[in-house]
Amino acid sequence: MAFSITVRSELGVVELRFEGAVDVAQLGDTRLEVRRLLEEDPTRNVLVDMRKMDFSMSTFDIYSFASTIQLPTSSRIALLAKPDDKNAEFFETVAKNRGIPLRLFTELDEAMSFLKK
Repeated sequence: MAFSITVRSELGVVELRFEGAVDVAQLGDTRLEVRRLLEEDPTRNVLVDMRKMDFSMSTFDIYSFASTIQLPTSSRIALLAKPDDKNAEFFETVAKNRGIPLRLFTELDEAMSFLKK
């Protein structure tokens, strides 16, 4: 799996881009880095672009990861996925049920609009 993390200060966004296969351990590593960046500036939001990611984790792994996301109270997450990505839809449902301000999008403009609110 390849991933990049970019701070887009002008937009107040930490951007994660994933490509290829991903597992829970790798997601955990990115979570630590994002948490560090959000501690530096808790007003930042997070854009996760997983349109090129092979999201083939087990249902249990998706549930476990999504249910343990922690954010500063002012931050939001926009999850950018391919249309009809059932795993991404499940991830969104779990996060929302835990009160995590995360929404799923298929268009970048809509995701950015959500983060700017």
